[in-house]
Amino acid sequence: MTSVRLGDNLDTRLKYLAKTTARSKTFYIKEAVQKYLNEHEETLLVLNTREKIKRGVEKTYTLDEIEELFDLKDDE
Repeated sequence: MTSVRLGDNLDTRLKYLAKTTARSKTFYIKEAVQKYLNEHEETLLVLNTREKIKRGVEKTYTLDEIEELFDLKDDE
């Protein structure tokens, strides 16, 4: 379970919408969060990984390093 505090203006608008459409405030909150995640989740995760790489928390590998690590080099 998650709790969210909304400002007075946003809460008033949400209450009005819920009452007018005979839907719950929870319905609209769930819809809004779902839409936001569908649109932004991948980008936010990529940006988070990028920041970890900058801080040295996340390691990156070159293709040559991966091939060597997993013994994938072609014998020519």
